[in-house]
Amino acid sequence: LWLDGHYSGWLTARGEVDTPIRREIEAALEAGTPEDVLLVDDARLFGSAPSYPPLDDLMALLKSQRPCWNVRVEDDVLHALAR
Repeated sequence: LWLDGHYSGWLTARGEVDTPIRREIEAALEAGTPEDVLLVDDARLFGSAPSYPPLDDLMALLKSQRPCWNVRVEDDVLHALAR
């Protein structure tokens, strides 16, 4: 799953929050399986503004729900997948 649903200025749509990433991750984990792969674009933005949760919080959320996953950031993308 590629997650990239965040507000990026006047050329993009804006929902109830600038980035619903926490809800998106929770929904993906609830509906998905441990064999899934989650990729989250623009990792550099997390923790940069109040509406963007800290990257460490997102990584902790993923690890708490999928302890067998390897969670890392590479090339501005958060990767979460089975080892």
